[in-house]
Amino acid sequence: MKEYLPLGSVITLKNGSKRLMIVGRLQNQIGSNDIYDYAAVLWPEGLVDSKHFYLFNQEDLDKLYYIGLQDMEEFHLEWFKKGATVFSMGSFLYRQYDDFLNTTMVVDNYGMYEKYLSNFIARGPVDEFGNKREWCIMGIHFVHLVKTGKTGREGVVNLCDIVNGKASGRRSEDEIIMCSIGGMPLEDLSWGFDCYQKALEKGIGTKLNLWDEPYMK
Repeated sequence: MKEYLPLGSVITLKNGSKRLMIVGRLQNQIGSNDIYDYAAVLWPEGLVDSKHFYLFNQEDLDKLYYIGLQDMEEFHLEWFKKGATVFSMGSFLYRQYDDFLNTTMVVDNYGMYEKYLSNFIARGPVDEFGNKREWCIMGIHFVHLVKTGKTGREGVVNLCDIVNGKASGRRSEDEIIMCSIGGMPLEDLSWGFDCYQKALEKGIGTKLNLWDEPYMK
Protein backbone atom coordinates (compact mmCIF):
# COMPACT_ATOMS: atom_id res chain seq x y z
CA MET A 1 0.00 0.00 0.00
CA LYS A 2 1.41 3.36 -1.00
CA GLU A 3 1.69 5.98 1.75
CA TYR A 4 1.26 9.56 0.54
CA LEU A 5 2.78 12.68 2.04
CA PRO A 6 0.18 15.02 3.57
CA LEU A 7 -0.79 18.30 1.96
CA GLY A 8 1.49 21.18 2.85
CA SER A 9 4.64 19.04 2.72
CA VAL A 10 7.65 20.81 1.20
CA ILE A 11 9.93 18.77 -1.06
CA THR A 12 12.39 18.89 -3.93
CA LEU A 13 12.31 16.63 -6.96
CA LYS A 14 15.13 14.60 -8.41
CA ASN A 15 17.27 16.73 -10.74
CA GLY A 16 15.62 19.83 -9.28
CA SER A 17 16.72 22.40 -6.71
CA LYS A 18 13.57 24.53 -6.30
CA ARG A 19 11.42 23.61 -3.33
CA LEU A 20 7.75 22.77 -3.96
CA MET A 21 4.75 22.52 -1.65
CA ILE A 22 2.31 19.63 -2.16
CA VAL A 23 -1.26 20.89 -2.62
CA GLY A 24 -3.00 17.82 -4.04
CA ARG A 25 -2.83 14.05 -4.27
CA LEU A 26 -3.98 11.64 -6.98
CA GLN A 27 -4.45 14.44 -9.47
CA ASN A 28 -5.55 14.15 -13.08
CA GLN A 29 -3.65 15.85 -15.90
CA ILE A 30 -5.94 17.98 -18.04
CA GLY A 31 -6.46 16.47 -21.48
CA SER A 32 -5.37 12.95 -20.51
CA ASN A 33 -6.38 10.06 -18.29
CA ASP A 34 -3.05 10.10 -16.43
CA ILE A 35 -3.30 10.22 -12.64
CA TYR A 36 -0.29 11.52 -10.70
CA ASP A 37 0.48 10.94 -7.03
CA TYR A 38 0.99 14.63 -6.29
CA ALA A 39 0.31 18.17 -7.42
CA ALA A 40 2.51 21.00 -6.13
CA VAL A 41 3.22 24.71 -6.42
CA LEU A 42 6.38 26.73 -5.89
CA TRP A 43 7.50 27.34 -2.33
CA PRO A 44 7.41 29.96 -0.87
CA GLU A 45 5.81 31.75 -3.84
CA GLY A 46 2.66 29.61 -3.96
CA LEU A 47 0.45 29.41 -7.04
CA VAL A 48 1.94 31.89 -9.50
CA ASP A 49 0.19 30.75 -12.68
CA SER A 50 -0.86 27.54 -14.45
CA LYS A 51 2.63 27.12 -15.94
CA HIS A 52 4.06 26.67 -12.45
CA PHE A 53 1.75 23.87 -11.33
CA TYR A 54 3.59 20.55 -11.09
CA LEU A 55 2.36 16.95 -11.30
CA PHE A 56 4.65 14.10 -10.28
CA ASN A 57 4.83 10.66 -8.69
CA GLN A 58 6.26 9.25 -5.49
CA GLU A 59 9.39 7.97 -7.23
CA ASP A 60 10.21 11.53 -8.41
CA LEU A 61 10.71 12.79 -4.84
CA ASP A 62 14.23 13.65 -3.73
CA LYS A 63 14.31 15.49 -0.40
CA LEU A 64 11.64 16.14 2.22
CA TYR A 65 12.01 19.47 4.06
CA TYR A 66 8.69 19.68 5.90
CA ILE A 67 5.79 17.31 6.61
CA GLY A 68 2.34 18.85 6.23
CA LEU A 69 -0.64 18.67 8.57
CA GLN A 70 -1.86 15.26 9.70
CA ASP A 71 -4.99 15.04 11.83
CA MET A 72 -8.29 13.21 12.35
CA GLU A 73 -9.62 14.22 8.93
CA GLU A 74 -7.51 11.46 7.45
CA PHE A 75 -8.96 8.08 8.30
CA HIS A 76 -7.08 4.80 8.42
CA LEU A 77 -8.81 1.57 7.54
CA GLU A 78 -7.35 -0.18 10.57
CA TRP A 79 -9.47 2.09 12.76
CA PHE A 80 -12.55 0.12 11.70
CA LYS A 81 -13.02 -3.14 13.57
CA LYS A 82 -13.46 -6.42 11.72
CA GLY A 83 -17.04 -6.96 10.67
CA ALA A 84 -17.86 -3.24 10.55
CA THR A 85 -20.35 -1.84 8.06
CA VAL A 86 -19.60 1.80 7.23
CA PHE A 87 -22.23 3.96 5.54
CA SER A 88 -20.70 7.11 4.11
CA MET A 89 -22.83 10.08 3.22
CA GLY A 90 -21.67 12.91 0.95
CA SER A 91 -18.29 13.69 2.48
CA PHE A 92 -15.71 11.09 3.44
CA LEU A 93 -12.11 12.23 3.17
CA TYR A 94 -9.90 9.16 2.73
CA ARG A 95 -6.80 9.31 0.61
CA GLN A 96 -5.36 5.78 0.78
CA TYR A 97 -7.71 4.63 -1.96
CA ASP A 98 -6.12 1.22 -2.45
CA ASP A 99 -7.19 0.28 1.09
CA PHE A 100 -10.72 -0.13 -0.22
CA LEU A 101 -9.55 -3.16 -2.19
CA ASN A 102 -9.44 -5.02 1.13
CA THR A 103 -13.13 -4.29 1.78
CA THR A 104 -16.47 -5.02 0.15
CA MET A 105 -17.32 -1.89 -1.86
CA VAL A 106 -21.02 -1.05 -2.16
CA VAL A 107 -22.68 1.98 -3.80
CA ASP A 108 -26.24 3.21 -4.14
CA ASN A 109 -25.81 3.92 -7.88
CA TYR A 110 -22.58 3.03 -9.73
CA GLY A 111 -23.43 5.08 -12.83
CA MET A 112 -23.87 8.22 -10.74
CA TYR A 113 -20.31 7.96 -9.40
CA GLU A 114 -18.99 7.36 -12.92
CA LYS A 115 -20.48 10.71 -13.90
CA TYR A 116 -19.09 12.36 -10.76
CA LEU A 117 -15.60 11.10 -11.59
CA SER A 118 -15.72 12.27 -15.21
CA ASN A 119 -16.95 15.69 -14.10
CA PHE A 120 -14.16 16.05 -11.53
CA ILE A 121 -11.52 15.10 -14.10
CA ALA A 122 -12.96 17.49 -16.70
CA ARG A 123 -12.87 20.38 -14.23
CA GLY A 124 -9.13 20.01 -13.61
CA PRO A 125 -7.01 19.66 -10.46
CA VAL A 126 -7.68 23.17 -9.07
CA ASP A 127 -10.67 25.50 -9.06
CA GLU A 128 -10.81 29.08 -10.37
CA PHE A 129 -9.37 30.36 -7.09
CA GLY A 130 -6.37 28.06 -7.17
CA ASN A 131 -7.73 25.71 -4.51
CA LYS A 132 -7.14 22.02 -4.98
CA ARG A 133 -10.06 19.81 -5.89
CA GLU A 134 -10.28 16.65 -3.81
CA TRP A 135 -12.59 13.67 -4.13
CA CYS A 136 -14.52 13.56 -0.87
CA ILE A 137 -17.11 11.01 -1.96
CA MET A 138 -16.25 7.38 -1.29
CA GLY A 139 -18.01 6.03 -4.39
CA ILE A 140 -15.78 8.12 -6.68
CA HIS A 141 -12.74 6.32 -5.26
CA PHE A 142 -14.43 2.96 -5.93
CA VAL A 143 -15.02 3.86 -9.58
CA HIS A 144 -11.46 5.14 -9.92
CA LEU A 145 -10.15 1.76 -8.74
CA VAL A 146 -12.20 0.12 -11.51
CA LYS A 147 -11.13 2.61 -14.18
CA THR A 148 -7.44 2.15 -13.30
CA GLY A 149 -7.71 -1.63 -13.51
CA LYS A 150 -7.10 -2.31 -9.81
CA THR A 151 -10.40 -4.15 -9.54
CA GLY A 152 -13.04 -5.36 -11.96
CA ARG A 153 -16.48 -3.82 -12.37
CA GLU A 154 -17.81 -6.72 -10.31
CA GLY A 155 -15.66 -5.45 -7.43
CA VAL A 156 -18.16 -2.64 -6.76
CA VAL A 157 -21.69 -3.78 -5.94
CA ASN A 158 -24.89 -1.81 -6.31
CA LEU A 159 -26.93 -1.85 -3.11
CA CYS A 160 -30.12 -2.66 -5.03
CA ASP A 161 -28.51 -5.86 -6.34
CA ILE A 162 -27.91 -7.03 -2.77
CA VAL A 163 -31.48 -6.14 -1.78
CA ASN A 164 -32.89 -7.99 -4.81
CA GLY A 165 -30.72 -11.06 -4.32
CA LYS A 166 -28.62 -10.51 -7.46
CA ALA A 167 -25.42 -10.09 -5.41
CA SER A 168 -24.36 -11.51 -2.08
CA GLY A 169 -24.32 -9.42 1.06
CA ARG A 170 -22.05 -10.14 4.01
CA ARG A 171 -19.89 -13.19 3.36
CA SER A 172 -17.97 -13.44 6.65
CA GLU A 173 -18.04 -12.07 10.19
CA ASP A 174 -14.71 -10.29 9.64
CA GLU A 175 -15.64 -8.65 6.34
CA ILE A 176 -15.57 -4.84 6.34
CA ILE A 177 -18.28 -3.34 4.15
CA MET A 178 -17.83 0.22 2.89
CA CYS A 179 -21.07 1.62 1.48
CA SER A 180 -21.15 4.98 -0.31
CA ILE A 181 -24.44 6.86 -0.21
CA GLY A 182 -24.54 9.87 -2.49
CA GLY A 183 -28.13 10.23 -3.61
CA MET A 184 -30.57 7.92 -1.81
CA PRO A 185 -33.54 9.87 -0.34
CA LEU A 186 -34.57 6.85 1.73
CA GLU A 187 -31.49 7.38 3.88
CA ASP A 188 -32.41 11.04 4.46
CA LEU A 189 -35.91 9.99 5.54
CA SER A 190 -34.51 7.28 7.81
CA TRP A 191 -32.13 9.67 9.57
CA GLY A 192 -34.88 12.28 9.88
CA PHE A 193 -37.28 9.77 11.43
CA ASP A 194 -34.60 8.54 13.83
CA CYS A 195 -33.83 12.12 14.94
CA TYR A 196 -37.55 12.85 15.34
CA GLN A 197 -38.10 9.78 17.51
CA LYS A 198 -35.09 10.70 19.67
CA ALA A 199 -36.44 14.25 20.10
CA LEU A 200 -39.82 12.87 21.22
CA GLU A 201 -38.09 10.52 23.63
CA LYS A 202 -36.08 13.35 25.23
CA GLY A 203 -38.82 15.97 25.03
CA ILE A 204 -36.67 18.42 23.07
CA GLY A 205 -37.08 20.48 19.93
CA THR A 206 -39.79 22.78 18.60
CA LYS A 207 -42.75 21.56 16.59
CA LEU A 208 -43.24 23.56 13.40
CA ASN A 209 -46.52 24.08 11.62
CA LEU A 210 -45.54 23.57 7.98
CA TRP A 211 -48.91 24.67 6.59
CA ASP A 212 -52.40 25.72 7.62
CA GLU A 213 -53.85 23.48 4.96
CA PRO A 214 -52.27 21.25 2.28
CA TYR A 215 -51.36 22.97 -0.99
CA MET A 216 -52.54 19.92 -2.93
CA LYS A 217 -55.82 18.29 -1.90
